[in-house]
Amino acid sequence: MLSALAALALLGWLARVPEYYSAFAVPENSAMALLLFALTIPAFAFFTTPIESWWSRRQELAADDFAAKHADAGNL
Repeated sequence: MLSALAALALLGWLARVPEYYSAFAVPENSAMALLLFALTIPAFAFFTTPIESWWSRRQELAADDFAAKHADAGNL
């Protein structure tokens, strides 16, 4: 959720920066900002995806350990 919020904040900021549009030689409008963002976000997500995956797996392992400790194997 935090990464989605950060991505939306970044999109909101980039939509107000004229250089964002001029770098790609496109007109300034919100639809173009969203399109450019969709095309450029994978470059940033490349670095954050492993961290997010590690965090998710860490949480899943903790949940599995809790379930194994507090529940009967037959119920699982």
